[in-house]
Amino acid sequence: MLFASDSTSVMLGNLTGVALRIKERNIITHCIAHRLTLACNLAEKHVLFCKHVEFIMKSIYNFFSNFSKRIDTLHKYQEILDHPILRIKQIYEIKWFSWYEAVKNLCLSIKPLMDTLLEMITTITNNHQRHNFISLYTAICDWKFLAFLHFLWDILRYLSILKNCIIGAHQLMCNEDSEAELIADIQSFASAVILEIQERFPNRPLLNSIKIFDHINWPNNKEELTRYGENKLNILAEFYRKKQIIEVDNICEEWFGYKAIVYVNFKNIEIKLLIPRLFEFYHDTFPNIIKLLGIIYSIPFSTVEYEHGFSKQNLIKTDLQNSLNIEMLHFIMMVGLEEKNLLEFNFTRALQIWSVVTGQCPGQVTQKRNDNPYKILPISLLSKPKKAADIENVQHCGYVTGKF
Repeated sequence: MLFASDSTSVMLGNLTGVALRIKERNIITHCIAHRLTLACNLAEKHVLFCKHVEFIMKSIYNFFSNFSKRIDTLHKYQEILDHPILRIKQIYEIKWFSWYEAVKNLCLSIKPLMDTLLEMITTITNNHQRHNFISLYTAICDWKFLAFLHFLWDILRYLSILKNCIIGAHQLMCNEDSEAELIADIQSFASAVILEIQERFPNRPLLNSIKIFDHINWPNNKEELTRYGENKLNILAEFYRKKQIIEVDNICEEWFGYKAIVYVNFKNIEIKLLIPRLFEFYHDTFPNIIKLLGIIYSIPFSTVEYEHGFSKQNLIKTDLQNSLNIEMLHFIMMVGLEEKNLLEFNFTRALQIWSVVTGQCPGQVTQKRNDNPYKILPISLLSKPKKAADIENVQHCGYVTGKF
């Protein structure tokens, strides 16, 4: 069994976690996306200025949140200044990579944002709100804040645009120590990120041994290829021998023959396209190697796809749309998750299948029934034709069927 999870105590707890209970018999991986997020999140906590930047970004979001007039004003200045029409996005501490879009939108909207704040400051009548807006405007005009924001966006790539300390008519506040302080904060943050990543991605010989099956990166020299991967193969073989999954007696001979076959015939084919061929034609020739391939390329290194599915389900099945049955929910989720380009979708083929299954010609969208004269046909009718011979019967509708 292969197991990947987030870092919750239920899954990875030291005493009663699910991973601990099955660790002795299986490979356990911590989701890569979660590890990177935690590394960046903890690194940010080591640098005090990061917390200051986070506070300002949240204040900017709260300034626009639930205020359509302020959002319209921002869009107005974005159009006037020929900036992209972007919205200010929220950042989440537990979703550190949500910062990227939020930071990017802020960096691309600094001038319209400043103009929006100035207009609100000059038109608002509430003195308390005006004072808060002035404080926010002053914080945004800090050169160090803007420079660090651009660093977060693209590792100092766009820092050069701030070298003159002027953005339009807005004077940025900069002192003689700003540059040195910025460099120190950037170095602290970068070092913290590196240390956290090294801690969360330790050297695991068993998982590192998996890389020998990536034939794209095999050495081109035949002598090097002959000896390539033997030590790492022994690590894998020893682990799975204990599980009585493979036989290690002939595995070195299989490995040598496997490398020869793949190098000569499939060197430039991606592994995801190659695996089906290997299972079909070489399962009896290299049984142990094929078993290892099947195990390795089934290891879930991330839970992103599964969480994406849960998020899509929550967007589809809401409080106001909660009567969807399981079949309908499945079809709608598949449409949402696949995200096929509509320009590439073959609507004619879908219509042909629908016509064959329902016995209707194009244009007959509804079907009269006794209980409901205009009952809409269910999505499940877009499945494959019941009989292959039925495809030929589509011609009576007056259009060319084409090949399926």
